[in-house]
Amino acid sequence: MRTNKAEIEPDIYRSAWNLIRAHGKKAEREAAKLQEAMIALGDERAVSFMWSIHKAIKELRRTKRQDHEPLN
Repeated sequence: MRTNKAEIEPDIYRSAWNLIRAHGKKAEREAAKLQEAMIALGDERAVSFMWSIHKAIKELRRTKRQDHEPLN
């Protein structure tokens, strides 16, 4: 049985890439604005989704490996 996180992860990364393509360096800021809009609407599920997208944008844009990550 698949977990809920595994099912939506491709959507999260796809959405993150779309924001990066559309907004470039301002993609994180745009994701935060969208998350604030979802908070104002009271949509908890959308807030969580936007938080995940924001986190994915940060992951996709980073250039250095973290100390605890294996090389390959």
